[in-house]
Amino acid sequence: MFIIIDIKDLNPRLIMCSLNTPSKNIAKFALASIALTLSASADLVFQADFDSANPVTLGGTGATFTGNSSGDSSNATATLETAAPLTSGSGGYLSIMDNGIRPNTTYSSASGIEFIPTSAANSFDSWFTQDGAGTGKDSINGAFDFFFSFDMLQGSLGGNSLRFLDFSGGTGGLRLVVNMVDPTTNRMGFQLLDYTTGSGVNIANAINATDEISIVEDQLYHIGGTVSTDATTGRVTTNLFWALGDTAIDTSVSTHLIASATSSGSFDSLHAFGSDDGFKLGLTQNTVDDQKEIKIDSFKLYNSIPETFGAIPEPSAYALLAGLVGLMAVSIRRRRS
Repeated sequence: MFIIIDIKDLNPRLIMCSLNTPSKNIAKFALASIALTLSASADLVFQADFDSANPVTLGGTGATFTGNSSGDSSNATATLETAAPLTSGSGGYLSIMDNGIRPNTTYSSASGIEFIPTSAANSFDSWFTQDGAGTGKDSINGAFDFFFSFDMLQGSLGGNSLRFLDFSGGTGGLRLVVNMVDPTTNRMGFQLLDYTTGSGVNIANAINATDEISIVEDQLYHIGGTVSTDATTGRVTTNLFWALGDTAIDTSVSTHLIASATSSGSFDSLHAFGSDDGFKLGLTQNTVDDQKEIKIDSFKLYNSIPETFGAIPEPSAYALLAGLVGLMAVSIRRRRS
C-alpha cells in the first residue's frame, strides 16, 4: 500500500512509504515524515492561521489588543472570526473594526493581534545576523506573507489606514514597516530602517510605482516581502510581492513583484528588531477618521526566502494529514499482531 502526500499549502514535500515492509523502522520514519509535514519546513519559523482560541499555529502565542503606547483606549476592536472566511473553507481570520472618529485627535486608532514568539528564532529577529568579523557588514535575510481584505463602512482610505506592521528595536536597532504609503496613488511599501545613530536611516525601501496596482474594498489580496543581503558587499535588497485572490506567489520570478529596492551600501546595527519580545499585526496606527473592517489571514514568517508563498491552507488539509497518521498507526499495529 502506497501513500503519496503533496500538500502545496504546507510547504510541499513528497512522502512515499510502503506499509507492506516488515521493517518497523521504515513505518516509524513515514510517520515522523508526515508529522514534520504537519508542522512546517525548515525555513518557516512562525505561522498564524487564526483558526482557534490560540490563533498561532507555529512558533508562539497571540492575543488581540486595543489601544496604543500613547494610552489611547481606541475605538478600534479586534476579534477572531469564523462567520465569513476570506476563502471558502479557510476557517478563521483576524477581524479589525475601525469605528471612525477617534476618542482623542492627538492619538491614532490601533488594534489587532500581538504575537509572542517562543524565542528569537521564531521572530523577525531570526532574519538578523550581526557581523562577527569586524567588517561592519551585518545581514538581514528572511521573508513574510499574509492575506488581507477590507470593507469601507464610511469615508475613504487615508494616511496609515492600512498600516499592518510597524515595530523597531529602538535606539541602535532596526525598524520594519509594511503599510499603504499613499492611498490616492495605490502605493504599498516595505521599509527597513536602521536606528544606530538614533534617527531612522533607510536601509532599503521598496514602494511600488504610482497606480501599478489597484487597492479596492471587497477584494482579497496576497502580500509578501523578502529581504536578502549580499555576502560580499553587505548591500540589502527588499522585494514586495502582490497578488489578487487566494493566489500562490513564486518568489523566484517577477510575475507578482511590484517593488524592489537595494541599499547603497552595507549597514552595521547594534541589534535587531526586538520582535522576540513580541510584535503586533493589524492596524498599528491610523490618524484618519474612516470607518472600515480589515480582515487578515494566514500570516507566515520565514528565516530565509521560500520558493513560494502558498495559498491559504484549509483546516481540512491538516485534518487529512492527521487522519493519515492515525490510519498508518492502525495498519502498523495490525501487522505487528
